[in-house]
Amino acid sequence: MLFEDLARGWVKLKAELSHVRALVVDDDEMVGTLLVNVLELEGFTVEYQPNAEDGWRSIQSKPFDLLVVDKNLPGRSGVSLIAQVTAAKLDLPSVVTTGYASIESIADAFQSGACEYIAKPYDDVDSIARRMRSIADTHVAKLLYRRIAADLQNVPTTTEADRGALDELTGELLAFKHSLAERLAVLVVDPNLVRGRAVAETLRERRIFVKVAKNLDKGLPTMRGPEAPLVSIISLALRNPATFIFETRSAEPLSEIIAMCDQATVTLALSALDAGATDFVDVSLEHSVVLQARTLRLLQLARSQRLHVFLISALYRRLVKHDRALADSLVDILPHEQRPYLRSLVTTPAKAVLTDKFRLAEILGSAAEPVSPSAPAVSSAPAVSSAPAVPSTPPPVARPPGRSPAVATPQQSNDAQLQHRARLVDLGTAAAELAHELRQPLAGLKAQAEHVLGAPNPKSMREQVKHLLAHLERLDDLAERIGTYARREPTNAADSRCLVNAVVEATGELVALTLPDSVRLEKTLDPQGPRVHAAPVAVQQILLNLVNNAIAAVSETSGRICIGTARRGAWVELTVEDDGPGVAPKMRETLFLPFNTTKPQGAGLGLHISKRLAMDAGGTLEFVARERGACFRLRLPAA
Repeated sequence: MLFEDLARGWVKLKAELSHVRALVVDDDEMVGTLLVNVLELEGFTVEYQPNAEDGWRSIQSKPFDLLVVDKNLPGRSGVSLIAQVTAAKLDLPSVVTTGYASIESIADAFQSGACEYIAKPYDDVDSIARRMRSIADTHVAKLLYRRIAADLQNVPTTTEADRGALDELTGELLAFKHSLAERLAVLVVDPNLVRGRAVAETLRERRIFVKVAKNLDKGLPTMRGPEAPLVSIISLALRNPATFIFETRSAEPLSEIIAMCDQATVTLALSALDAGATDFVDVSLEHSVVLQARTLRLLQLARSQRLHVFLISALYRRLVKHDRALADSLVDILPHEQRPYLRSLVTTPAKAVLTDKFRLAEILGSAAEPVSPSAPAVSSAPAVSSAPAVPSTPPPVARPPGRSPAVATPQQSNDAQLQHRARLVDLGTAAAELAHELRQPLAGLKAQAEHVLGAPNPKSMREQVKHLLAHLERLDDLAERIGTYARREPTNAADSRCLVNAVVEATGELVALTLPDSVRLEKTLDPQGPRVHAAPVAVQQILLNLVNNAIAAVSETSGRICIGTARRGAWVELTVEDDGPGVAPKMRETLFLPFNTTKPQGAGLGLHISKRLAMDAGGTLEFVARERGACFRLRLPAA
């Protein structure tokens, strides 16, 4: 059969191209190491570079399938590196990462040619891995499609049966391409109909078929079925836009989505990208020509992807009659999100259009522009010849030095990966966390030293030295925890015990040295003196973080802070309450995320570290909503 030998070659090539080569460019070596580990766990071969110049030299010297670059780099930005890649017309999908997300930087990243934007810190490395894998799989599928198109255009047809089979395939592809040209190109969903219609008119200037919907109820039904738009422009002014984007992506996985905003918040923009938006445009910052260009680019991509999938489905229908295993292997060429669309095409009878006016090269070479039946015949030169053909044997992928395949059962491998990924979540913010934790005892040491210098008598000096030793003990414990992390050994809270009342008293003495006169510290302690399974230094670290936050909240006016302990069945509860302004509702959902702070000079790590310490001890730390003030409740297993 004409297509069988070709299909075997394509399946073999897919296996060879699946060895994804990624380049990570980040000036923070610790964050770069995190990304390298995440991608290596996905099976990628990864190279790391610390700046844009070294990254560009690597791109020029060897092929890559994925570029992950930090926005802020020494010398010049990561966005400028992506723009350089785009200007050089290199087919390299790029991802921007940053710890300083802004609407402007998101817009700049996509304008430069990025296909993804990810904010630091990396709280969910599994989600990052999935997004990187999806980008890489789509890129590999595009390379394979080029090879398939080139092979079909150049395959020798020595018999009448072969020529008839190829003509029939050409007719089906042409019919499908016509159907794509007739479909709704763009749906704009915006609660502000004046703005939505203005966007639609801008796109109609480029002869794009556009409709406008006001809300989710009007827009979502249009997203399903044969009339679904190729591109959706979804306003972030909608109620729950991220949900709408997610449902749109679920209804039509191949739909390209532009998240459109007019002075939206960074959080809203990032949530839209996390939900599945493939591009981002701020109409308050960018000219209408930018929206036109980006929409046309996504239309080209949407039409190309559908034509790719239809070609695979047409080949599948022919192969499955003779070799089902080979046909199923051909389907595996497609990324996972494209396969449901293929199944719908396989179950739909193809509509053949037999004509000698079109060559296969014309149909497969450009899926972007509609084809007119009256168009003149094109040159016999293949339309895809301008793009480099995919080599039959890709360059060998070198194994990273010092690595060899480990022999392990699938279960052991999965368990090891899960444990390693759990550690990687911590790695991205480890440096900042350590700085934050060291800052606390060092501040205490400074205060104690000042008191020692001014001590009126030797007895008072001995008390101050005792407090200095307590701070040094905390630093020693911190060093041990760093060593434990480096050795990748889990801490065992069950082996540690402490009297919570004693920890509260010691914490009170430390805090009292720097407590403002306007703040009153009270303690309500369980008279039974409960014990918990936790290291004393860890419990004190949590209490110090909570109390220092409370002091900051009430220090501008006279206020009260209360630390309480109580036994509750198998648990011991410690509470820290204050009568300050409390926590704004919009901040409560992100309270324990790293780098989340309202303090001008704050690092935003205290609560994140405290929650980690509580979880390491087998306990919990939560915010308890109150009518006035703030309350945090720490629950630890009773000893």
